[in-house]
Amino acid sequence: MRSSRKIVYGLLLGWTKPFVGLCYVLSGGLARDLRRSARELVSHRGKGDEIELGAAALAMCRHEAEARADAIRHELMRDPFDALNIDLLAKVADLTPAEATVPSLLKWHDGLTSWAPAVAPGEPIPAAVRLGSELAALLLFAATVLEVFDPAEVTERIREKRKNPAAARNACRRWARRGGHSR
Repeated sequence: MRSSRKIVYGLLLGWTKPFVGLCYVLSGGLARDLRRSARELVSHRGKGDEIELGAAALAMCRHEAEARADAIRHELMRDPFDALNIDLLAKVADLTPAEATVPSLLKWHDGLTSWAPAVAPGEPIPAAVRLGSELAALLLFAATVLEVFDPAEVTERIREKRKNPAAARNACRRWARRGGHSR
């Protein structure tokens, strides 16, 4: 994370840890993607060049989910007569990432997870199943990012860490144990 801050600070000085953290998480820690995430985050400046963390995280996750859903639709159309491709195309037809919220992302994740047919060990995984599983994972990731970078939650975690670092770590552990979501 320290080297990530150096990269991001090289682009813009004065970014606080939550903004650097958002770029780091969305980049997967890759320097090339870290720069891309930082540039995209800057594009979400509002009045007075302020960036509202929650709104930027939501827009960035929506953009990523929309791009992934479009890519999957494109890939599935390469073989439009495959039964699994047709099923998954019907499933993703209802996805509207541009209007996504945490509950809708989790609902779509659950739907895709329950859709994927079981594959016997040692059997090849059909492309549609792999694509559906990858999209489900991305939707769960996006929902998690949105919960973690909710501005009220970030402020509270920072306040708790300053007051009692051990309690803040324990709160994060409890959050992770319950699955990371406040359903």
